[in-house]
Amino acid sequence: MIYNRIELVKTHDIKRLIELITLFVPAPINPHDAGVITQYAISTRYPGDYDTVTEDEWKQALKIAEKTLNWAKVQIISNNKA
Repeated sequence: MIYNRIELVKTHDIKRLIELITLFVPAPINPHDAGVITQYAISTRYPGDYDTVTEDEWKQALKIAEKTLNWAKVQIISNNKA
């Protein structure tokens, strides 16, 4: 967003950030998957009362997060070379 001179949105909503990114480049993940990891980014940010995460759920979330992180690294490297 900064690279494209768009005001940075302060949010933990990964789904919203992915939607904004798709205005400029293909998204690394679909909005549904972004919603999956958003729930963990928000609900577990602070100690409190939240549902237990199953092994399948955390594996899915980790896979989505790794895919997104790898995509971000490629974007940063390619933009630095431009």
